[in-house]
Amino acid sequence: MSALPSQSRYIIGTEACERFSFYGMKSILMLYMTGHLLMSDNWATYFCGNGLSASPGGGLAGGQGLGPI
Repeated sequence: MSALPSQSRYIIGTEACERFSFYGMKSILMLYMTGHLLMSDNWATYFCGNGLSASPGGGLAGGQGLGPI
C-alpha cells in the first residue's frame, strides 16, 4: 500500500515539467539578453533575478495604489 494517492504521480510530473520549462526559458532569456541585446552579464543577471521576481508584487502594488480606474 502506498502512502500517496495514485494521482500524485501526475501532479509531481506536471510540477517537474513546469519547473523545467520556467528555468529553461529563464536561461534562454539570459542568453538572448547577453548575446543579442548586448547587455552585460551583471545587468542581465540582475534583471532576471530581481525583475522577474518583482513582477507579481509589482502588479499587486499597482492594483493597490491605482485602485479601480
